[in-house]
Amino acid sequence: MASTCVLTPVTPADVAALPALAREIWHSAYRDLLPPGQMDYMLAERYAPEAILADLAHPQQHWWMQAWLEKRRVGFAHGMAHEGEFKLDKLYVHPDCQHQGTGWALVSWMRDTARAAGFPRLILAVNKGNAPALRAYRRMGFSTRTAVVTSIGGGFVMDDYILELATGVRLAFAKMQGLGNDFMVLDGLRQKVRLTPALIRRLADRHFGIGFDQLLLVEAPTQAGVDFRYRIFNADGGEVEQCGNGARCFARFIRDEGLTTQTEIRVETQKGIITLRLEADGQVTVDMGEPRFAPAEIPFLGAAEEALVYPLELAAGERAEISVVSMGNPHAVLIVPETERAPVADWGAQIEAHPRFPARVNVGFMQVVARHSIRLRVFERGAGETLACGTGACAAVVAGVRRGLLEAPVRVTTCGGELEICWQPGASVRMTGPAVSVFTGVVEP
Repeated sequence: MASTCVLTPVTPADVAALPALAREIWHSAYRDLLPPGQMDYMLAERYAPEAILADLAHPQQHWWMQAWLEKRRVGFAHGMAHEGEFKLDKLYVHPDCQHQGTGWALVSWMRDTARAAGFPRLILAVNKGNAPALRAYRRMGFSTRTAVVTSIGGGFVMDDYILELATGVRLAFAKMQGLGNDFMVLDGLRQKVRLTPALIRRLADRHFGIGFDQLLLVEAPTQAGVDFRYRIFNADGGEVEQCGNGARCFARFIRDEGLTTQTEIRVETQKGIITLRLEADGQVTVDMGEPRFAPAEIPFLGAAEEALVYPLELAAGERAEISVVSMGNPHAVLIVPETERAPVADWGAQIEAHPRFPARVNVGFMQVVARHSIRLRVFERGAGETLACGTGACAAVVAGVRRGLLEAPVRVTTCGGELEICWQPGASVRMTGPAVSVFTGVVEP
């Protein structure tokens, strides 16, 4: 009768036994793959008792488990939080026990632990020359993500495949839109959410994922006097400071989900506090705070003094005249005769990545229709042209008022619909517009 594998957590009392077991397994499994000097170096670096004890002191970041057959310790595994993912850093089973389910038992435990902690992927590195291990992991359901060559110190490198296994995490989400600017909204209060740039890009894909311009995350506030924390991630995976259309959807989401009964909500963002108000007609008004114009606050390089308009050299000898505004995120605003004929794709991409904007920039193309009306197209940082941009609408109106072309309130017509923006110099910018829930769902990322 086959023996049953028993798993127990590694305790400080077990630490002294692990280096010897690791050495026995390594010299059996890797003697034809790695030179003895490299094995000795890695064993000394990876299995120093003091390092393992340090891991055990942080049980929310490191998970150690050992396997037993008939009261004999035959293997162990170490999982760790690594760059937003769950990394199976070590998994070793004695060669004479590798066909008794021990490895799968350890992997299963690590997968379940990763899922309980909210990690959607379990990843590990396997030496490219270790064909038996690669076959075994692929039978367990792992797939190859990429190949890497990593310096490990001591003059040694590891030539590995990075494998990954879905843990079965399920994320509830809402798909929302504000004037066609669309969002995936996640409740990080009632479920564990672990985001990485790669995961965000996968979810943002409109063919293979959910598809969105930005991902919005609801979290608990980190300071007193605030109701929620609001985080924004572009479709390219980068976190950004502010999103006006997203702020309206954020307000609608937390009210629809029963996270608040208030009609006025104070929200913490990366660049400060904003106030959201749900109106009786279903619209949402956002107090976006005061705009900033100092070049260092945008940031915008090469301008010694604050000005209403700056020249900006582009490719092929072209030159743009821009106003720069920070609404908590950076904006460049150009006045054009007609938005329909504006060079949004060409100039938008050039200005977004212009070296004078070290943090990149959102680029607005504004057509002044009347003193209380404009048309606007925006090339958003990290997303390209979108159907609407709330902070872009605020920045355009602020730039127009400062240049004497507009006065509040201003109706902003975008490709996705209309917003009303109110601003007087020295005051906060107020934006009013719709926020619509499109559908809700659950995804295994």
